[in-house]
Amino acid sequence: MRLVTPGGLAGVLGTLLVSTAAVAGVPSAPPWSTIPSRIALVGSRNGTPDSTLGRFTVYVTRFGVPRPNTNVVVDLTTAPGMRFASTQAPNPVTIDCTRRWASAYADANGIAAFTLVGSSSAAATPGPTQVRIDADGVLFGTIPVSAYDLDGANGVDGADLSIWARDYFSNQYYGRSDYDGDGALGPADLSMWAAALFAGGSSSSAPATCP
Repeated sequence: MRLVTPGGLAGVLGTLLVSTAAVAGVPSAPPWSTIPSRIALVGSRNGTPDSTLGRFTVYVTRFGVPRPNTNVVVDLTTAPGMRFASTQAPNPVTIDCTRRWASAYADANGIAAFTLVGSSSAAATPGPTQVRIDADGVLFGTIPVSAYDLDGANGVDGADLSIWARDYFSNQYYGRSDYDGDGALGPADLSMWAAALFAGGSSSSAPATCP
């Protein structure tokens, strides 16, 4: 049996106290923590959200120490025409339709995982579509958001292709159709939309969306 000397015990306790203090404070914004460069709202198939297309994670730390149980919020208020599904089952995500928020708690490793079901309004106006990501009220960043289901009906289908083409040929920028997040609509975005169609994971729209 190994005995811990008083000095060694003090060192262990000191390390624990430093780690506890680091986690107890407010989250540290990137680069200490990490967020994705862009996200997409997806559909579902047989009630299962399309995680292949839509899954993303937010890693929350306090100066590099993982911070469990942090409430991470994805805020759509700066994304005109974009809508969350009012329920996200079986995702462990809470939706606040009034605030246009989706939230989840970081796990024991400081990771909050999301696959957000939602869509765009067919009548959305041109312009950037972005989401804010906050962790316990600390702004982590603002990133582009797109939607594969562009009309919120019948999942990803030919009607959405028609809307994407309308966005592309309008000579205006529609962030909802910019799947690679490069600030322009082009062949790469169309290729990503086609991949979503043929994969079939977003074949159904949300049964109900936020207003």
